[in-house]
Amino acid sequence: MAAIRLQPQPGLTGPGENVGSQIAADPLTAHVPDAPRQHDGATPLTFELRFSDDVTISVEDMRDHALNVTGGTVTDAAMLDERTDRWEITVTPSGTEYMFVSIPPTGSCSDAGALCAAYGFRLQNGITFVVAYAPPVVPLTAEFTDVPDEHGGSSAFTLRLAFSEAIRNSYRKLRDDLLSATGGTVTRASRVDRRNDLWEIEVEPSGNGPVTVTLTAGGRCATAPCTADGRALSEEVSAARAISRRARPTSRGSGSGSRGRGGVWGPRAAARSRPPWR
Repeated sequence: MAAIRLQPQPGLTGPGENVGSQIAADPLTAHVPDAPRQHDGATPLTFELRFSDDVTISVEDMRDHALNVTGGTVTDAAMLDERTDRWEITVTPSGTEYMFVSIPPTGSCSDAGALCAAYGFRLQNGITFVVAYAPPVVPLTAEFTDVPDEHGGSSAFTLRLAFSEAIRNSYRKLRDDLLSATGGTVTRASRVDRRNDLWEIEVEPSGNGPVTVTLTAGGRCATAPCTADGRALSEEVSAARAISRRARPTSRGSGSGSRGRGGVWGPRAAARSRPPWR
């Protein structure tokens, strides 16, 4: 509560000296402790509006009349912890222009949207802040495609690596530093149709076990795939697995097709279902 004090009128003395005195108080002020600085043209923004004293205004009046917004709209207003000196205001931008948000001084406590404290003390200071448009940052993503289900154990296989947009890294950087394989070795990384967003990766298995290829990520372009404007891949991509057909269990069911050498991959089965990378 703001400090309220009696200010005696000049010339009044004696026991009734406060009769006819004026009420004085610290002026009602407002401030925004952490005003938003940027908007993306569509996402609502919230900020806290604080007053030096309780204000007598309804939620509807605060939302619809107390603030002026250019380039956007006040879409919500709510008291914080049921206090009338602290409010949460939500504004929604209407486009890609600057958004100007202002809380003007109050002229009369009878006006719509008036911000007044007890005894009719009006808001003295006005507040204006500007929120600039900043387009949303689109993250760089990647995924492995055309991943074979199995490999031959000794011969290399290929898969593809697709980025959401072109990267600036060289094939050597991608092959030697950014890609790794457990159960094998990355031996080649080449652009598909000279595109920087689609790559063919060759992996040579080190045995008959499963092979997992992983694309590293990080917050810096020195340690992760990166776009021309400096956006690095932020999430690691992996789970590209291929299991040697020689490591599969042998099927012993009856019938001529069940005795193929090398497990389920008999000669006829291999001819019918030969993997595409062979």
